Formats: sequence, C-alpha cells, structure tokens
Amino acid sequence: MSPKEILIRAGKDPRVPIDAYETFRSNLIGNNNGNLMFATASHKLLSTDDQRVTAHGLSFHPNQAAGVNERYDHLVLPLANAFRKSFQPQLEKLTEFIEKLDIPVTMLSGGAQSGSDGTFANLKSIEGSVKRFCRAVLERSPQLSVRGQRTADYLGSLGIREVEVVGCPSLSMFGREHKVPDPDLTTLSKVAYNVETSKDVGGDLIEQAERNYDAFYFAQDMSTFELMLHGKDKLGVNRDERLPLRSSHRAFNEDRARFALDAWTWVHALEDYDFVFGPRIHGSVAAVLAKTPALLIAHDSRTAELAEVHAIPYLTPENLVGIDRVDELATHASFAKFNIRHPENFDRLISFVHRQGLKTIYDDDQTAARAQYEQRIDETAFPPLVDTAWSGGGEGLRARLAHARDVELELATLRSELRGLKSELRRVRKGLSMAVGEK
Repeated sequence: MSPKEILIRAGKDPRVPIDAYETFRSNLIGNNNGNLMFATASHKLLSTDDQRVTAHGLSFHPNQAAGVNERYDHLVLPLANAFRKSFQPQLEKLTEFIEKLDIPVTMLSGGAQSGSDGTFANLKSIEGSVKRFCRAVLERSPQLSVRGQRTADYLGSLGIREVEVVGCPSLSMFGREHKVPDPDLTTLSKVAYNVETSKDVGGDLIEQAERNYDAFYFAQDMSTFELMLHGKDKLGVNRDERLPLRSSHRAFNEDRARFALDAWTWVHALEDYDFVFGPRIHGSVAAVLAKTPALLIAHDSRTAELAEVHAIPYLTPENLVGIDRVDELATHASFAKFNIRHPENFDRLISFVHRQGLKTIYDDDQTAARAQYEQRIDETAFPPLVDTAWSGGGEGLRARLAHARDVELELATLRSELRGLKSELRRVRKGLSMAVGEK
C-alpha cells in the first residue's frame, strides 16, 4: 500500500540543511525563526512509516488547489497567531485555496492576537475573514485545534465551537516523558536571552546578565538576521541602548549573538546553557526542548496564552517591576507544573491528530519510524548557528567575503546577459521597423 501523502505548511523540510544566505534570501523562516519550531515538530509528528510529509512553503494560491487535490491525501496547517489584522490578506488567500480542495484539511494550533486591553475588539474588522476560514476548514475536518483557551473563547464568540485546545505542537518534539529541571544559577552559569525588537522589555535584566554571567543573545527576527549576516542596521533608533538592536551592541561586537537556521541546532545549542529568559515564546520553547529552564516575559496575549496551556513559567512586564537581577528572575522559573502537565497536553495533541484520521510517530507501532527519523537528523550536517559577520574574523569572515564575491560575479554575469538581451531587442526592433517601411 502506498503511503498517505500529507502536504504541510512549512517554510522548508526540517530534515534538509539550507545555508544562511538561501534561508535569508527566500525568507524560509517566515520573518521569525520561531516558526521553525512548530513546523519542525509537526513534520516529525506526522512522519510515520505509512505517511509521507512534504513541506509546501508558507504561501498558498488558489491556482495550486487542483494539483494538490491530485497529488496529496491531506493538508495540515501548523499556524501560530493567524487571526490578526496583519495576516488577513494571507488568511483570505489561504481560505480561497482551501475552498477549492477535495481532501481533508487540519488546522494545527491556530491562535488569535488580542488587543492591549486583553479583548478581541481589535479583530472586529477581520471577523468575516476568520469565520470564512474556519468554515472552510471545518467542511474538511471534524474539529479545529487552537493554542489556548483565549483563542477558543474568541472563536466561540464567533459561533465556532468545534475547537480543541492543544497548545503548540513544538512541545511534542521529544515525546511524552520530556521533563525540565528548575534553574540553579551560579556566577559561572551560562545564560541566554532573547528580545522583542518592537518593544523595550527587559533592558535592565539583559545588562545585568551581560555583566554577571556568560551571556549570549539568541536573535529570532529577520532584521537582526540581516544585521548579523550582512552588517546592515535597521533597528534601534531612539530605543533602550541596553537591548541588542544595533551593530554597536556588545553582543554583536564580542561574538555573543547567535541566530538559528534549524530547530535541531537551536535546541542543541541551548543544552549548554543554564537559564534562558526573554519575551519570545519560542525562545522559551527552544530552551524547554533543550531541558534548560526558561522564564518568559509575556508581553501580549498570544505568548501568555501558550505559556498558560503548557505551564511554562512567565511574568508580565508589570510583574517585572522591582526585579532587576537574573538570579531573582530565575526564582520564578519552577517547572514542577510543566512536568506534571506535559504528558496531559501531549496526549491531548495525539488524540486530536487521531481524530483527524492521521497517525503520529509516537504511536505504539511507530517505534522504528521514530528511530529512523531521529537517526537521519543526527546524521545530517546542518549549518551552524549564524554569528556576527564582523566579530572574531577567521573562517566565518572569510566565508562571508567569499559569498559576497560570488554574488558580485553572479550580478556581473546577469548584467552582461541583460546587455546582450537589450542589444538583441534593438536588433529585432530595427528589423521590424525596416519591414514595416518596406511595406
């Protein structure tokens, strides 16, 4: 029997190494490498011995539906905060695509972005788009899954009640028995932090971490990726200078900044750290998967909601008032509740997937498939985390200079070809003009 063909929304196949330049050029991370986490986990989750998972990319067009109907048996859509104003055009295009499908469709862990007041009044203008999308999926699925109760309540307010709260599939990546210890910091501890580049959060804690610990910045956004890869400043004007937003920050100049191109290398890198903090939810998730305790600074509803479902320790920016030391922050990072709740959340996700008519790699009869998948990951040479272009020199700088030269030569070739095409076009036009004159 041929395997069930599953098409999944993902920027790339998580088993395939792709270098930093192609990742940046094609934006395979969807503007935030946190997207790697749930796409990678979902791909692994569904890769059984009789299910073949193909990464489609992040964008869908209605014209692709006929080909998808012909080649695939199921569409799976791992989503994050898809119900937000800025995503409306993509959501509507995705809805048009789904409406042309004849195959089952599974929405995996969708989320809604509330306003600063904690309500969803900010989404009033996109309610029609949200309802149409949900109806399109529910015509091809028995149920929707969402990241938290807040999103479930929001969809309920729109009359959509076929909803299951499953959290984020990212946390399933290493199975049901995954556990995380509580932090135990000393003056020799290695600390990682992340930042929200649109908000000034945690500057005093970052400053204290850099002064007192072996501290590294793990960036997640495209602007910082571009800064580290090409030295181009885009952020940080009139902002808290303690945050690593510009090339002058010590994290970049002292080779203490990293950017992950794959979920696997991200998690593996964080295994060497003792504590992680910051406002990026998948920065915390990456730490949790590495069995490294983390404290999320939950600056909005979507991050708080996910932390609540999984019992990932978090504080709001308001809760941080008076906390200016990392060791004090770490006292709020107990993982006792996470360790109790994780098996329940894991089982809920697996049950949801089964109700969608799909198997998981964690099913009892998939031990060999799981071992084979994990062996392939272990044997694959993924590119290392990106460091800062101008720090340290050596091989990293040489490679970047070589890449710049390759791009320069490629552009020179394209310019030469363009000149040839223009010359040919002039010749054709002259020929046409003469032909018309002869008539």
